[in-house]
Amino acid sequence: MLDSFADSKKCLQELRSLCEFDLVNGPYITGSLLTHILENNPTWIPNDIDIICRTRFQFKEMVDKFKNVGFDREVYEMPFIVKLFKKQNIIQLITHDLTADDRVKWANLTMCAICTDGVTQIMSDTTLNDIKNKLMIENNDHLFGGLSHPQFNFNKLRYYQKYIDRGYQDINNVIYNQLVNETRTN
Repeated sequence: MLDSFADSKKCLQELRSLCEFDLVNGPYITGSLLTHILENNPTWIPNDIDIICRTRFQFKEMVDKFKNVGFDREVYEMPFIVKLFKKQNIIQLITHDLTADDRVKWANLTMCAICTDGVTQIMSDTTLNDIKNKLMIENNDHLFGGLSHPQFNFNKLRYYQKYIDRGYQDINNVIYNQLVNETRTN
C-alpha cells in the first residue's frame, strides 16, 4: 500500500481504504497530491502526501496507522509535524486545528488552497483554474496574512522554487518580488 505516489488517484483510493477522513473534524488531505490529481498531464510526482490532523489524538492515531502499513521511519520537524518514510515515499502528518474550509482560506497560494476527505473537495474559487493554467497566485481569501504569515516564512523561497520547477508561472514575478522584499525587511 502506498508504494508509489506516481498514480495520485490510486494513492487517494488507498488512503481512503486505510483512513476515515472528515473535512470538519479531521483528519483530511491537502497539498500537492491534490494539485497533481487536478493538473493536466503533470510531469512531476508529489514528494509527499500531507494529512492534517485537528488534534494530537488524531495525529497519534494516524502515525500508528501508517506504521502498520510499512512507514517505519519517522522524523519530527516540529512538535506538530512528522514525516513518515516508506522507501522514498513520505507521509507528512501535520497537527493544525482548522476545518478543511478554514485551511483552504489559510493557504497562501491558490494552487494549494484545496482539501479533500477523498470524496469531496473544498477549494478556493480560483484554485481549479489556477492549477489547470499553472498559475502561481496569492490566495485573496487567506485568513491569516497571506504570504507574510509566519507559516510561509520558514521555507518560502524553497516552496516558491518547488512550484516554479513544476511549471507554475509567477506572472510578472509578483510573488517572487513580494517574497524578496519581505526577506529584505525581516
